Amino acid sequence: MKFSIRDMMLITLCVALTLGWWVDHRQQSRSREKAESGLLTLCQYLTDEGYKLGWDTGKNMLSVSRPGTPSSSLLPAQELPSE
Repeated sequence: MKFSIRDMMLITLCVALTLGWWVDHRQQSRSREKAESGLLTLCQYLTDEGYKLGWDTGKNMLSVSRPGTPSSSLLPAQELPSE
């Protein structure tokens, strides 16, 4: 079985694209896990301090309130600043 230069270039391209996708996907997964872990830690801390947390799925907003004070809504998820 003989491979031409064109065949080798095509195989190299496929391997490079697959490897690039895999590295990017792995990095995004780790970044998401880290963000979720930080959010859970923050939620646990706020709950321990007496705050009540609520998530409005219709508006995609998080509300935080302390008993006896009015609720304050935070930024919608799509408007959160990115790194």
